Amino acid sequence: MRFRLKPSYFTGVLTVDSYGKDVTMVLEKCCALGLTLKNVSYVSEGHLAWQCSPTAFKEITAIADKCNVKLFIRKKEGIIFVIKKIWQRPLWIALMTCAVVALGIVSSFIFSIEIQGIKRLREVEVSRVLKQEGVYAGRCRFMLPDLSEVGKLIVRKLPEVAWAGLKRQGTHLVVTIVEKKRPVPITHEIVDHGQVDLMAAKPALIHSFQVKRGKTMVELGDTVERGDLLISGQYTLVNNEDEKQTVGACGRVLGVVWYEGKLQFPLSYTRKILTGRSKKVNGLYVAGYTLKNPFHRIPFSAYERKQSKALMQLAGFQIPFGLTTDVYFQAKQVEERCTEKEAVELGSALAQRSLAQKLGRAVKILDSQILQQQLVHNKLLLKLKFTVLEDIAVPKAIN
Repeated sequence: MRFRLKPSYFTGVLTVDSYGKDVTMVLEKCCALGLTLKNVSYVSEGHLAWQCSPTAFKEITAIADKCNVKLFIRKKEGIIFVIKKIWQRPLWIALMTCAVVALGIVSSFIFSIEIQGIKRLREVEVSRVLKQEGVYAGRCRFMLPDLSEVGKLIVRKLPEVAWAGLKRQGTHLVVTIVEKKRPVPITHEIVDHGQVDLMAAKPALIHSFQVKRGKTMVELGDTVERGDLLISGQYTLVNNEDEKQTVGACGRVLGVVWYEGKLQFPLSYTRKILTGRSKKVNGLYVAGYTLKNPFHRIPFSAYERKQSKALMQLAGFQIPFGLTTDVYFQAKQVEERCTEKEAVELGSALAQRSLAQKLGRAVKILDSQILQQQLVHNKLLLKLKFTVLEDIAVPKAIN
């Protein structure tokens, strides 16, 4: 059953009892003047009841006085009477107003801060940075700094943080932290290549070495060039220096290597973000083919799709029939700008990740330096130098 408010509820309705010998004459005169009376009912001899509007009741009262008929209001209905009743109680109005104002004031403060995503970091460290930036429990939300800027400052001040985001949920503030992945230490097992010598793969400064078998040909702090012998796989016999015993070199040599590179980083760029809107579409999966609804149209011009399928099972065996679910997430391109200082930090971090991926996991970037920095046509040109610790030994068969 659908509930609807009648227009009369806003203007008001009066239920009236009328008493007198000429009560019917009152009805006749009201009809003659065009006054609306509803739900007229006979109660007893000389007693009628009806409903009318508050504006019509004034005219009916004048007619009833002339006919020597008494009117009594039995019931008042409508929002106008509720408002009048409230208005006649100033103390109640004052209390309600104070309650609303107090609720508004209380809801404008941050009462709790939740930090999510931390594993290695301590919560105290993140809280300290938040407090330095003016974000703490009991702070008015109108006095909070820009939350996106606070996230960037957390990344700058805490080296182990890769990304930080802040989101206010009423009187609750959620801080999401994504920690950086720690570089994998160079502790992989030493591979035995057999009857080989270990040579330098690139120019480097010897940092440390570990030899399981063979003769060390370098010392700590030595500078080597590409092709220099690091660990020999042959021993010279004590009794006969011309004769050598081949055992094959087995070990690892860590060297400090320097890399230089150039990078262009734009100060303004566009990136794709998800808006939060999504559309789910179901389909049939038959023998490796997906049958989609031909009348379905994707409502987004730009989107990302995530597909999942659930296959049927018969007597414990999976059969190539089932349902597929495609979820389309709406995406849009947003333009972002950064300062020259931010571009330097982002560009350096990007270059480090690119170098680490190129060299492999068994490396450790010790230091990075900016050799040259230049801003040309809204692009930042950087020349960088990285100091990297890596295994420089490569096997070479013994002739």
